[in-house]
Amino acid sequence: MPIEYHIDHGRRLVIASASGKLTAEDFFNYNRNAWALPDVRRFNELVDASKVEEILSLSPRSWLSLLQTPFYMAWGGCTRHLET
Repeated sequence: MPIEYHIDHGRRLVIASASGKLTAEDFFNYNRNAWALPDVRRFNELVDASKVEEILSLSPRSWLSLLQTPFYMAWGGCTRHLET
């Protein structure tokens, strides 16, 4: 799976790692699966996209669909900068 994730309930954090060539379906699957639990909706998100080779053509319609996804489910929408 191009986007793998782990939910750390103790730290209230979704940790995702994306790799390879990503498609719109990869983004949608990640949104549907990682953010499905109601308690996760208020978690922070940390995404490592350093191994992404390419984002395959997302049509304007796909981008619009992603943008219309509820805020708590948008890829990167819940991202906050974490201080170490």
